[in-house]
Amino acid sequence: MLKHYPPHETPAELVYPGSDRTIELKPPPGTEFLLVCGRTAGPVREAEVREAWGNAADWPALHPSKLFRLQTGQVKDESDKSRDMGAEHHRPETDAVVRRLDVLRERLVPRYPFFEGLTFCHE
Repeated sequence: MLKHYPPHETPAELVYPGSDRTIELKPPPGTEFLLVCGRTAGPVREAEVREAWGNAADWPALHPSKLFRLQTGQVKDESDKSRDMGAEHHRPETDAVVRRLDVLRERLVPRYPFFEGLTFCHE
């Protein structure tokens, strides 16, 4: 967990680490996942999210051009679509990441009316 925010009485924009701050992603490279959960019924507990997460095995590697968005109703590919031709490269298996995100989505839906997550390659 990077940051815990207390409940707000009214909708609020939360900016991490701050509007004038950045955070560096340090080695080793790998697949990163950022998840935000919220509900009005009570606080989100880290243990509940970890339970929904299931097996903490390593995520499959993602190609640097891939970006997936996790929402309550779907897992969506939001990668930039390049139209020019470049060198041929090995494409890592992204279906495994999408399947894992979909399992997590199904586990989170009954617990949280709002959540959103992004997964991307960290090089």
